[in-house]
Amino acid sequence: MITVIAIVCVVLVAWPIACGSSAPASARTRNRDADRRARYVEAHPRHANSGDIERRLLAADLTPAEARLVVEKASAHGIRPFTMWMWIDQYDAKTLAVVVTADLSHHELLAHLGSGTVPDLEQLQLFASINGLPVTERKLKVPVTATVVLTGGPHDTRKASQDDAAQESAAPSMPPIFEPGSWPYTEWSAGELPSMPQSDNPESGSGGIIAA
Repeated sequence: MITVIAIVCVVLVAWPIACGSSAPASARTRNRDADRRARYVEAHPRHANSGDIERRLLAADLTPAEARLVVEKASAHGIRPFTMWMWIDQYDAKTLAVVVTADLSHHELLAHLGSGTVPDLEQLQLFASINGLPVTERKLKVPVTATVVLTGGPHDTRKASQDDAAQESAAPSMPPIFEPGSWPYTEWSAGELPSMPQSDNPESGSGGIIAA
């Protein structure tokens, strides 16, 4: 009898210890498997599945409910995990959540990936909110495009005004312009005004001028 009681006590004491030691081992195993899976999909993104996409969404600070919503929407619209993986690599996971939840099709995602563009994200955020994705202050990543800057154009007003001022200061001063009838006759004294030549033919017409 005493032996049976001793065995029961040993089992009761050893059982919690055994359970406690096995739990961390299971967590370590799961983490090791997840790391191995992540490295494999990084090297072979065509083999990505919805679980891989969901993990990347969670890593981008989306809630489990938001990540699940995105995966379910993508499955309903036939958006492949490989396409979503490439979208995250080219833009980010939060942008993917918006475009997928806003009901963009698989073809539209491929078109934007091919051309390096994104749709109107502000408008799509409204549709995504209607479909259940909470509208939060998300900084969405957009592709960087080349911009041609034309110097001296309409946007460079300060430089243009400076150039105009420099040209005005460098331009030679022009002689004064007199209005019609304002010729400075005062420079001649009375009797020194230049006389007009007499016409050879006094009767040449009414337009002739006869000197006094």
